[in-house]
Amino acid sequence: MDSISSASVNLFPSLRNNEEDSKSSASLRRLRNAFGKMEEVDLSIPDGHVDLSTSSTEDAISLDSSLITEMAHNAVFEDGRFKYLRTYERLAAERGTKEMEMGNSIPLQTIELNDFEKFVKESALNDKIQGRVLAKLPRVQQKETILNVVKEQDLANDFYASGNEASDIKSRRPKPHKSEKEFASDVEDLYYASSKDRLHRKLSVRHLQMISLGGTIGVGLFLNSGKAINIAGGFGALLAFAIVGVVVLCTMMSFCEMVTFVSVIDGVSGLSSRFVDDAFGFATGWLYFLSFAFGVAGEVVAGVIMLSYFPQLKTTSNKGATTGFVFLFLGSIITSNIIDVRVFGEIEYVSSLIKLLWVVVMMIVMIVLNRGGFGGPALGFKYWEHSKSDFENNIIFGLFRPSFNLNDNGTNPPSDGIGGDAGRFLSLLTAVLVVCYAYSGTEIVCIAACEARNPRKALPSAMRRVFWRIVIFYCLSAFLVTLNIYAGDPRLLRYLSGKTGIDASEFPTNIAIQTVGGVHCSNDSSVFAGFGSGAQSPWIVALQSAGQCDFSTVTNVFLVFFAVSCGNAQLYVSSRTVYALALQGKAPRFLTYCNRNGIPYNAVMLAGAFGLLSFTCVSESATVVFQNLNSVIASSGIFVWFAMCLTFIRFYFGLQRRPDIMSRDDPSYPYKSPFQPYTAIIGTCATLFMVLAMGFVVFLKHEWNTLFFFSSYGPLMVFAVLYAGYRVIKGSTITSLDRLDFDSGRTEMDRYIWDGGTDYNHKSFKEVMRKWLSFLA
Repeated sequence: MDSISSASVNLFPSLRNNEEDSKSSASLRRLRNAFGKMEEVDLSIPDGHVDLSTSSTEDAISLDSSLITEMAHNAVFEDGRFKYLRTYERLAAERGTKEMEMGNSIPLQTIELNDFEKFVKESALNDKIQGRVLAKLPRVQQKETILNVVKEQDLANDFYASGNEASDIKSRRPKPHKSEKEFASDVEDLYYASSKDRLHRKLSVRHLQMISLGGTIGVGLFLNSGKAINIAGGFGALLAFAIVGVVVLCTMMSFCEMVTFVSVIDGVSGLSSRFVDDAFGFATGWLYFLSFAFGVAGEVVAGVIMLSYFPQLKTTSNKGATTGFVFLFLGSIITSNIIDVRVFGEIEYVSSLIKLLWVVVMMIVMIVLNRGGFGGPALGFKYWEHSKSDFENNIIFGLFRPSFNLNDNGTNPPSDGIGGDAGRFLSLLTAVLVVCYAYSGTEIVCIAACEARNPRKALPSAMRRVFWRIVIFYCLSAFLVTLNIYAGDPRLLRYLSGKTGIDASEFPTNIAIQTVGGVHCSNDSSVFAGFGSGAQSPWIVALQSAGQCDFSTVTNVFLVFFAVSCGNAQLYVSSRTVYALALQGKAPRFLTYCNRNGIPYNAVMLAGAFGLLSFTCVSESATVVFQNLNSVIASSGIFVWFAMCLTFIRFYFGLQRRPDIMSRDDPSYPYKSPFQPYTAIIGTCATLFMVLAMGFVVFLKHEWNTLFFFSSYGPLMVFAVLYAGYRVIKGSTITSLDRLDFDSGRTEMDRYIWDGGTDYNHKSFKEVMRKWLSFLA
């Protein structure tokens, strides 16, 4: 770069003179990380330079509007962290502007400033120039407007909790020399939205941990998992839970690393837009929104119909009772989402804690039941042992079902299905597809990170617990419940039909049910428009076979609670997803408006409006229509897993090409997920295979089902329409790896956590104790 004046002074003179002697210095490494390759550039300042740490000099700095205009239309930008600032310097030096001659030079190259102050000041100037450059461009070209960034003071308050850490960070930041009014005027020059569009970071680590749990444990695990057990057998279902758990871990680790690095509020859609393609992010974001928006209504309907377990409530026959419960459940969900996010966090914390405790209780009950603690025989591994089958009545036990039969009622001969290794493979594949729904929503923790305090600490902390929750609350619970039920039990839901193996009126006389314990309880076991009453849950089936009717009744009450709780989390995700889309200009602007508590109320109400579809359950025919509509986008969550893994792969290789930003091996890197990029590649291939295989059964002989075909591949069709439409209308292209945006969101965080290897990651004794107590809880 040309010299700004004849008298040159290196920005880091001591850095190069002692480089060989200081390679082991931690401070040198952090300085390199903060400034990239800047130490290689011979920057200079005028002869009579002034200490720019003084307020008078800082106030005197001004920007040449003609240079800003030239940058907006003709400039070739420099590489590196402060590309706008460096480009402005180069153009100013080439033109010899008046500002340079008078000594009003930039960057802030005074050796009187410490490293952190230099970083902060150059960051602020780079942002200011960037904002003014983008303001000169037509709106359609302002591609970099992705995030909301606020005043420095607000950043400290929003990104950090009140307490020692916040004050410690503030103490390291230089005091502003301008008044709040003057500083706010400068901020208006930036390219970011105003504070009225801003979420508040009020969720703590414990909130994120519980939200990551509460959004997943629900109807999918406790009710629909019976389909996987029925089609694949006890061991086959356990294997399916383990396989999908590995895929979910691959996805979550990849997603978590990206969100932790850039600390963004634009979630799934924003990351996909940034690292893949605008059209890809648009289609993925809207598909994700629709999936969870419809999911809210689906959970409410499921909760209301599960109340039909109690015949006296008449929820499937009395329209008044049905309407009342829908209003109660939906109203509570919307209310908890429209108030302060801290209240939402507490609600999710308490409800998830209840879920956790109840799952633990149920696992203990399953162990006691298996050992004959309720007066029945000790079962052991009876239902996993083929030799203990009742071959005469075709009641076949074993690790897997004897054959792959989509129409099995529990007493069909094995010859009716596909046997051998092929049958076991198809059974396992089908079970994997069923189990995916039980894991759907695990990624909620990364969505909630946009409103978390200290996201670079909170999110990795929550992520590290996901593995143990998958092992304990999915795999272990599935293992225990399958020990206590016959996989072909006619009371379990079937995969293709969504109904029980036989009509509920035949339960008392069915030989298979009599063999495994018989019918002891009087409850409604019918399926209403594709929704079960809760009596089809494998947990309740196991309890009823042992004669534990009261316990099964209590379990059904908890199933209703789980459904409503999952609906609460799904409304949260859908509202934040459409809010992020609006921030990116991919949804109407009014959806970005937040109230004084930081709640995007318009986005919440839009997502909540889909919940009104739950009133369709007052009519069975209307519920069938809703069920068919909901099923079209039900598997969208799996496609989003694929999108996140694919996005990470581009993130990973793009970051490799930008050594000026940060290496993944750097100690200051916020969260490095293990075994990358192979982890993400496994997740990408596995989720793509799941999406393509979702409706494979309709291609089997005599199994074609048009409705099932569209419900299975509906998400792909919706995605294709959204993607193609956006590409045609907007003309977006896939961004090359060299031009990926790693700065937005990250630089604002780095302004306060640039020294992430020391103070930010320091753990006091109190924090360590709190961490272990939280883990035990």
